Amino acid sequence: MPVGLVRMGKSWIAYIDVDGTLLDSQLNLSPRVRAAVDLVQERADIVIASGRSTAACFRIARELLEFPTYVIASNGAVVAECATGGIAYSASFPVGAAEHVLRLADSADCALWVYHATTWYVAAEHAGTVALSRSKSVPEYVDSIGERLAGAVKLMIVGAPETVRLLHRALRERQDLVSFVSYPDYLEVMPAGVSKATAARVVESLVQPRTGVRTLAIGDGVADVPLFSAVDYSVAVANSSVEVRSAAGYLAPSNDEDGVSVALRALVMGEIAARSVLRRN
Repeated sequence: MPVGLVRMGKSWIAYIDVDGTLLDSQLNLSPRVRAAVDLVQERADIVIASGRSTAACFRIARELLEFPTYVIASNGAVVAECATGGIAYSASFPVGAAEHVLRLADSADCALWVYHATTWYVAAEHAGTVALSRSKSVPEYVDSIGERLAGAVKLMIVGAPETVRLLHRALRERQDLVSFVSYPDYLEVMPAGVSKATAARVVESLVQPRTGVRTLAIGDGVADVPLFSAVDYSVAVANSSVEVRSAAGYLAPSNDEDGVSVALRALVMGEIAARSVLRRN
């Protein structure tokens, strides 16, 4: 579907990660976080920025936001418009790179999930895995995952934590790929150059230009670190790793302690009580 010019006429753009940030450790949205999101929408356009599939990001944005605009999916490999479902930007793997990742996963007896701009695929033999149940979204099951590599924007290797760490080390040498471990059993792989920061620049290039807009990012993972450098205000929640916390300008309570609520109320709304909890890094 065509992507039109979206009016984002508020004084803030807030990019919010999902897993480990917006949602608590049980993958639930707390009443306090929902209330804060409802409150700040008078001042901020909120953009869901996640490693999840485009469909999953759409679902969260449309359920949570009064006027959702764009989502950033697959760790920045996709920017999509909520109103039309159109893809504004996507980055796919160069020839041979996705095949290399598949061979590596097969050699270690790991599952490979394949994400495209509008859907994602899992081999039928891996249906019902514990890791799959964590995603809370439904893939398309296929007999041959290798036939879905063309046009892929993200690949996920799923396996035992020790194996995932070994494969991550093997992929670090590739100049055409970027990869990181997001859960002990998840190794996420994207084309080189893909990041949430790049996707945020795409979002900001698509909106009607205006001056005085402030940008904010709230996250907990390695994928959020580049975005922290691309915004005016960056917030890591307390459950983040040391690497992520050290990259942020501010530190908020954990996702189980409604850190997103504190960050939004302190920075966007300027509430004194929340500002006393949010710590400058």
